[in-house]
Amino acid sequence: MIIAKPVGGLANQMGVYAAAKALATHHNVPLKVDVSECSEGTLTEFRLKHLNIKTEIATQHEIDAVVGLTGYPLVNSIKKKLKKKFKLNTWGEYKEYSLTFDPEFFNLPAKQYLRGNFPSIVYYESIKKVLQEEFTVKSLGTDKTRHWEERIRNTRDSVCLHIRRGDYTDPKVQAYHGLLDLSYYEKSISHMSNVLLSPELFVFSDEIEWVKEHLKTDLPIHYVDCHSPYDGHLDFHLMQQCHHFIIANSGFSRWPAYLSNYPEKIVCMPQVWCVDDEFSDRDIAPADWIRI
Repeated sequence: MIIAKPVGGLANQMGVYAAAKALATHHNVPLKVDVSECSEGTLTEFRLKHLNIKTEIATQHEIDAVVGLTGYPLVNSIKKKLKKKFKLNTWGEYKEYSLTFDPEFFNLPAKQYLRGNFPSIVYYESIKKVLQEEFTVKSLGTDKTRHWEERIRNTRDSVCLHIRRGDYTDPKVQAYHGLLDLSYYEKSISHMSNVLLSPELFVFSDEIEWVKEHLKTDLPIHYVDCHSPYDGHLDFHLMQQCHHFIIANSGFSRWPAYLSNYPEKIVCMPQVWCVDDEFSDRDIAPADWIRI
């Protein structure tokens, strides 16, 4: 059995689920999820419940069996301390620490408990078609959602443009992720204008009013602001309906671009995904995406 530990927002939860699904498929064993740290009614609730994933909730007994906990508290305490100190991925528990693929991942045993975000597409490229089926919303939301869906689908060259600010404006978060400036979006919009016949921008952002004030363009632009932060899965769904993408350095827009099956899609992404030099982003996206 493979058990995934979803934490954080929707995109982070999708990453660990996708990697766990790939490992479970590799070993032909069941996949379950541990939702013990998903706080209901918050932005970090179990957001995958809104998608058509095929899994069950793991019991504490199943978690203990996979992780390797025993009936002896002293032994368990020693194991936990050793894991924390040396970052050991033993006793059935694996923690992802990098943006890049671990070549030993599929050598892990068939009883494994996974933690992390798993942003590298190499983990789940082999099951992409399965994810395109499972990472779809169960409900299409309100009439406003359906209105935007129809409008996006009926637009010849619809371009999803995602600007993430919010927590990214915090200096501590910026020191790791960085915060994209408007020049990135201006260059990306210019590229879309040069290669598409009639591009129209559909803007998604956690600070839509800031975008309205600061982003200037001559292209037709539509601000998709019909959902609350708690309905991020519906924004994810609408983003995925677009034909082309200008994404932020955020999994929230990377996932819709990755899962889109539009055959002629063009994706612009930041040249640098993470400003922390400790991490390489070489396999965080397909090679044909355009880095700007």
